[in-house]
Amino acid sequence: MLCYGAAAELPDMAFAGETGALVNLDKTDFAVGDYITVSTGHAISNDQQHQTAGDPDSSSQTIGSVDEHVSIDIAATGMDSAIYSYSSGKQIFNLNLGTIDSKTTAIDNSRYGNSGTGSQIFNGNIGKIIVRDITYKTQGISNTGFGHQEINGHVGSIQIDGNSYTSQNAGVYQYGTGNVGSATQYIQSIGDIGSASGRFGTGIYSYQGADQTIGSTGNLYAGLYGIYHFGDVGGQTISQVGSINVVAKNVIGAGIFGQTNTGQGFGAKQYIGMNGNITTTNAYGIRNAGGLQEIEALLPGGITIHSDQNNGKAVYALALSPSARNDKGEAIADTTLKGSFNVEGSVYVAFGANFPGRDQSKGNNSILRLKGRDYSIVTPGENGLPDKIENALDNTMILHGRGATFFVMKGSVLDLDEKGYNIVVGQSRMATNTRTGQRKDMSNIDVQGIYRGNGTFIYQADADIPAVSGSSPSAATLKQGAILLKTVTKSESGQQSQVNVQYGKTGEFSSDDIQSKDDAFSLLKGTANRVYVNEGIENIGGGKLAAGKAYMPEGLVHSWHADYYFDETGKVSPDGLLSQNDYAWQGTIDAVQDGETSTMTGVDSSAMVNYFAWRQEIETLSQRLGDVRAYPGQKGGWARVFSAQNKYDKGNHYFRNDYWSLQLGYDRPVGDGGWIMGGALSYTAGDSNLRNGGSADN
Repeated sequence: MLCYGAAAELPDMAFAGETGALVNLDKTDFAVGDYITVSTGHAISNDQQHQTAGDPDSSSQTIGSVDEHVSIDIAATGMDSAIYSYSSGKQIFNLNLGTIDSKTTAIDNSRYGNSGTGSQIFNGNIGKIIVRDITYKTQGISNTGFGHQEINGHVGSIQIDGNSYTSQNAGVYQYGTGNVGSATQYIQSIGDIGSASGRFGTGIYSYQGADQTIGSTGNLYAGLYGIYHFGDVGGQTISQVGSINVVAKNVIGAGIFGQTNTGQGFGAKQYIGMNGNITTTNAYGIRNAGGLQEIEALLPGGITIHSDQNNGKAVYALALSPSARNDKGEAIADTTLKGSFNVEGSVYVAFGANFPGRDQSKGNNSILRLKGRDYSIVTPGENGLPDKIENALDNTMILHGRGATFFVMKGSVLDLDEKGYNIVVGQSRMATNTRTGQRKDMSNIDVQGIYRGNGTFIYQADADIPAVSGSSPSAATLKQGAILLKTVTKSESGQQSQVNVQYGKTGEFSSDDIQSKDDAFSLLKGTANRVYVNEGIENIGGGKLAAGKAYMPEGLVHSWHADYYFDETGKVSPDGLLSQNDYAWQGTIDAVQDGETSTMTGVDSSAMVNYFAWRQEIETLSQRLGDVRAYPGQKGGWARVFSAQNKYDKGNHYFRNDYWSLQLGYDRPVGDGGWIMGGALSYTAGDSNLRNGGSADN
């Protein structure tokens, strides 16, 4: 039965359209209380049956309302989509929609053919979309072929009645033709897609030749892929995503999957901005199978990527492994992670396999780029205006869990931000290779390919690690993996690469926790000894004899640091797990220094401000004595008001003090011997700028 009308009048205005849809022509007079319900066919449809030959726009359709307060609900309980457009013309909605409840796809725009586009445009909000059938290829919002789809408003949520594990059963779906400029889809914003008890197979899906742009979404819940993009042409940009939660079954899925280079010689890009964490079970956290991919952590302090499995199949928190789909060319997986990331799982950067019979000189390699993210922290003040704006930087990857593997395969690249990027090494876990019998620390930062850029590798302080003191202290044994760099090259811009090591995580440990110089030496030597390089030491820092820094975070009083250099591996510390044949060079130190801290420098500068203020008082006394000696008639009451600046900048010391002063005094002769007795009071106020950004009022 097909019907629509005001709630009190249903079904008085029932009729069947020519295509089986209830509304298949223009209708711009929907009023408050109106809704549409169908049990067969589409609720609203626009197709080519009404098109005049040679005039694509003749098949256009406009749906509107009598005023802006109207919002209509739509229900379609049959096997046809609730809202459907299959036309070279335009289907335009100039009203708000409430709940769209559909057994299959709720909103569908299709335009197949060799040319022309069919546009479906929503100029209003949609309260909620619900789809019911989890066995059919069902989508909340779908755009296919050469279609163009816009939703210039907010979609409250997209829900499904049950759990799906089919990839094309998606909350938002776009499927192009593989040609440049085929399907295009723009959605302003969406709330949650799916729920913990109702998961789409894929939250957001884009395939082959389709450009997909979404301003923001809430949380995504999926049974296979949170976000999926495939295609040599057509990019995917989702500016802000809440959290992603994927619980897969038998097929390994991913929180975010991208493959925009399949060896065809084209190229597109996938960009995802994350406002929340990525949590997966039986699925990768982030997977790049070829092409350009950028994931940005938008939360201050970063996001967490957590991957786990319960079906016996290995999954990774981050996996790059390119795959060409034929023998026409090489595919490259190039992923940029921008910001800070807490990684609970393993990282795998792989060199893809060649297809049999293809040009074996070509390879499918991967590049993992870790970049910092600059942002501002705004403290609001009165009247909504900023009280304070501070610059901040997120540039740290923390590896969690015992034996969290970080592996870059031969032929692939680890590229760290030239401005600096930190990696916190995971806890050690030894494992035995069942084939070779060799034991290996699974928590190593193992770069069998190329390392380049500016990196600091951080070892978390452990109270159970004994520092070895004595007349000739030895290196402490750290309980975290080594930094294994097979080949080091200069940075992408041609600068020297940097490999620095830090003992103790900033904010949790400082140099003040180590009082003994011998203990500091022991710990920093143990940290430097964790750096192994086989080729390219001339590309690190100042070369073999001045490789980089080994240090602890600065405390209030102490700042332990050392310059480390490279020596032959076997001469530094023989290690049964790492032979000289594997890595020619190992980091080490000969001495440790305790540098002046920024706090102590600031204290010194503050003391110098007081010294200059005292000297100003002495100068005032000397000047007054000179005045009364030279001009005896000026004895009596006196006053001075002045402003000035003191500045000192030499070595590690700096201050600038802008001040003003009020001085009041009285003096008079005493006896006949020429003596003068007097007294004075002074008040001085100033603003001081100290080294390292310190400031003070005085």
